[in-house]
Amino acid sequence: MAGTFTISEVGGGNSITLSPLSAMGPVLNKDLGEITLKTMDGGFYIYQKSNKVDHQFMVNNVSKHDADHINAWKIAGTTLTYTDPASASYSVLIANSEIPLKWMANTAPDSLFEGTIILREL
Repeated sequence: MAGTFTISEVGGGNSITLSPLSAMGPVLNKDLGEITLKTMDGGFYIYQKSNKVDHQFMVNNVSKHDADHINAWKIAGTTLTYTDPASASYSVLIANSEIPLKWMANTAPDSLFEGTIILREL
């Protein structure tokens, strides 16, 4: 796949640019509806749910430094900015069910990592 993508912490901080092996086109998750909540003190809230987009990227040859940041962002639930190859930006979370990057076989221990990163648009 041609091109690169960047994920970075919202408000500055660490930024990582990767070249994916492959990418699935954005997947639209139908998460529609409305949630109403009435609190014990009489407050009433309505939350609108809307379509969300997942972006999935297979990557390898990711340095330990970058993999540590990506895995830490997943664990902490850090809000990130994803910039696609066309320079469009999205506010996202890493939506993998477990840490996205693991040690890459047949390389020196803890040197290079690989995996699939799933980004969910907020």
